[in-house]
Amino acid sequence: MRRLTCSLAAPLLACVLLGHSPDAHAADPRADAQVRQEEGIKRYSAGDLNGALSAFTQAYAIYPSPKILWNLVVTELDLGKQLDAVRNLHLYLASTDPAITTQKRDAARTKLEDARKKLGGVQIEAPQGARVSIDGKPFPPAYQPDDVVELESGSHSIVMETASQRKERAVSTKVGEVTRVAFDDTANAAANPAAPPVKPETPPPAHKDVEPPPSEPERSGLACPHSGTCVGATIALTALGVVGAVGAIAFNAGASSAKTDADALHEGNGACNGSNPTACPGAVKDLDDRHSSRLTLSRVSLGVGAASLIGAGVVFFAWPSKSNKESSARLVPVVSPNTAGMGISGRF
Repeated sequence: MRRLTCSLAAPLLACVLLGHSPDAHAADPRADAQVRQEEGIKRYSAGDLNGALSAFTQAYAIYPSPKILWNLVVTELDLGKQLDAVRNLHLYLASTDPAITTQKRDAARTKLEDARKKLGGVQIEAPQGARVSIDGKPFPPAYQPDDVVELESGSHSIVMETASQRKERAVSTKVGEVTRVAFDDTANAAANPAAPPVKPETPPPAHKDVEPPPSEPERSGLACPHSGTCVGATIALTALGVVGAVGAIAFNAGASSAKTDADALHEGNGACNGSNPTACPGAVKDLDDRHSSRLTLSRVSLGVGAASLIGAGVVFFAWPSKSNKESSARLVPVVSPNTAGMGISGRF
């Protein structure tokens, strides 16, 4: 026989059913879960986070309600258990319980994004229907097959199993990065005999996730500073250009001087005005020849100097990099009756 005792000492009427059977709580797990939930709240308020985590974990195991799950997530985050928290946040967001409002879902997504920043992750590509496990544990619930699965940074083992095969990948994850893990869909290929697999020219590597050897990084900017030949050619052409320019100035000055002297020996009517009438015409002719030759040399020097400076610029800015093995360049002398200089030809 049971006896019901009620008391008015508390603000609310509290009734205790005495003489109940030991299985009374078992018939209603929510009551037992509520007791542990309240215990967890008290321990959390007192700063005993580990005790609160234990109480919330027991409460959720007895009766998995969204409210208990949320308290469990908050406690895990406060303890720095980011991975446990994101697993439970996925469960929370996957729940269809009407008690989880849009506002609560937004808050859960915000916590999930914050927790992800402290973890790494993997995105697994496997044949449809394959069983995937991570570090010996089944693929976490509430995740879609193509979801990013958060993991602690470090080394992990990913295993994919089908009815006919088993494959394992060893991966290393870093905080804030997602590592892609791909398994060949050989089962589906074998089931389609009309499409035979193409034989590769070289045997495939035993491990698909092994990174290929790093290629030579592409240089940014000019290639000339990285080549001693280019630097030497640029300096030589620049020096030749300067010498040509100086020579052009000197020869031009000599031509001007010869013309001035020749003009001084001419009178206005074209007669020679030299002190020696017999030698004056010869002197005028020599000065005219000197003027002509110096002027020609000035033009040639100017052409050589300009061509050399242009060639130096072309060599410096268009020198082929090592990555372009087909590129080539060479200097070619350019000579004509009235000009001389250096040219550059090749493929860039």
